[in-house]
Amino acid sequence: MSEQSTLLDTLDMSPRDRNRLLESMNHMAAQPIDAPCRRRLRVDFGNAPALVLKLIEEDGRDMRYTVQPRNISRWGVSVIHGRFLYPDTICLVAIPSLERKYTLHQAVVRQCRHVKGTVHEASLVFAAPIALGEYVELTEEQAVIVEHEEAQDNKAAQRES
Repeated sequence: MSEQSTLLDTLDMSPRDRNRLLESMNHMAAQPIDAPCRRRLRVDFGNAPALVLKLIEEDGRDMRYTVQPRNISRWGVSVIHGRFLYPDTICLVAIPSLERKYTLHQAVVRQCRHVKGTVHEASLVFAAPIALGEYVELTEEQAVIVEHEEAQDNKAAQRES
């Protein structure tokens, strides 16, 4: 994504309003609901710098946006965006590491939900798992969970081959 291109920020919100929105969404997500438990560890990523999202349109055109990250896992990232993103849209997402170096990851929009006004939350699923500890500071407990997930993924890959 080193090409010179205009990055669109569709949220049009102040940093304070973005933080309030993230706090509200995190508070709602923490409420007990009748939903199955998540299989993968997700880590808060709302304080990270903006991500760069490049959507690849069916006609070959691409659009670049800045998006507000919400949370991240080895297999995907949740972002806040000012427009609806169609499921199954292929994209590239540039994510800042702890050293603030951006790395590019291929992903696909898994789902997109309306939050309020023009605000939407999109779940992006990576084509391959990332090394989560390169992007967020993991607690000891989270690091153990990540190790366990990696071991499970390796076992599953061995069974498939």
